[in-house]
Amino acid sequence: MKIVGYSSEKTISLWISLCLVSAIPLIAFFSIRQRHEMIRIGYEIEELNKTKVELRRMHKELLAEAESLNAMGRIDKIATEQLKMIPARPEQRVYFIEPEGSSTGAQE
Repeated sequence: MKIVGYSSEKTISLWISLCLVSAIPLIAFFSIRQRHEMIRIGYEIEELNKTKVELRRMHKELLAEAESLNAMGRIDKIATEQLKMIPARPEQRVYFIEPEGSSTGAQE
């Protein structure tokens, strides 16, 4: 039974047209979405770079602070003034002499 004006070639042609017409908005959507993701990631990278610069600055400040806190003059001053310590007399000093042939590295 054949319907007038209805052929398989027309059906195939309609399906192809429908697929092409549907594909255009789908491609446009994914293209816009990809561009949006690229922009978002670009902003995120910029923020992370700013954070990295700030952390490096803080690291340098902390290294300088640690160096000043570990300065022998400062430690000596705190020991004598705040803790009321006195320098060790020569007979109170202990020296460690490493035996010859011993190594401080890892054993083989």
